[in-house]
Amino acid sequence: MDNSTGFFSYGEELTFEPGKVIYNEGEIVESKSVYYIKAGFVKVSYKLKNNSIFSHYLPSNTIFGIFDSISSNIRLSSAMSVEKSYIYAWDSKGFDLAAQISWELAETSLRSLTHNLRILNALYAERVGIL
Repeated sequence: MDNSTGFFSYGEELTFEPGKVIYNEGEIVESKSVYYIKAGFVKVSYKLKNNSIFSHYLPSNTIFGIFDSISSNIRLSSAMSVEKSYIYAWDSKGFDLAAQISWELAETSLRSLTHNLRILNALYAERVGIL
């Protein structure tokens, strides 16, 4: 058993085929709010002020959806599987429980949140005309 398997509790494993939408921007955050990519590749996209799309690609061992789960009840981005992906999903309560018992999950969450905040800061700067 590797160190990361301890945090695969309080949620469920999902499989997404290439091109399958995981969630869309503007959707209400529902039961599956936080995602961890066990294997595969996911594209997360943000709509910019001029209606262009900014996308970034997430590899295995990355958490996404967490920012929406803790900051609002509406998805700020869209997520889609680029290749066949095995993803573990939690609701916000299950994620909180799993993070309390796993320092590895807490560490991965902080790394993913930091990455997401850098992207959101750049998008905000673009929207207000700084970049």
